[in-house]
Amino acid sequence: NEKVINTATKKVKSLIESGKLEKSWADVKAASASTKGDEWVVTYKNDKVSDPAKQTLYIFFSLDGIYIAANFTGK
Repeated sequence: NEKVINTATKKVKSLIESGKLEKSWADVKAASASTKGDEWVVTYKNDKVSDPAKQTLYIFFSLDGIYIAANFTGK
C-alpha cells in the first residue's frame, strides 16, 4: 500500500507540473488506496477546489504499479 501511495503522490506532482491539476493538490495526502479488480485505486480529496465534482481525484495503477489513468469520476 505504501509503495502505491508513494507512486501516486509522484504522479499527482507530475500532473500539477504538466498543468492538468491545480497547484492546491500539491499538499493533499492520499485518502485511501485499495485494489479494485486488477487495479490499484488511490483516492485524494481536496476541499480547496471550488467545483464539488472535482474535489475527489482517483488515480489508477496496474497491480504491478504501472500508471493507467487519473480522473474525477472513479471510473
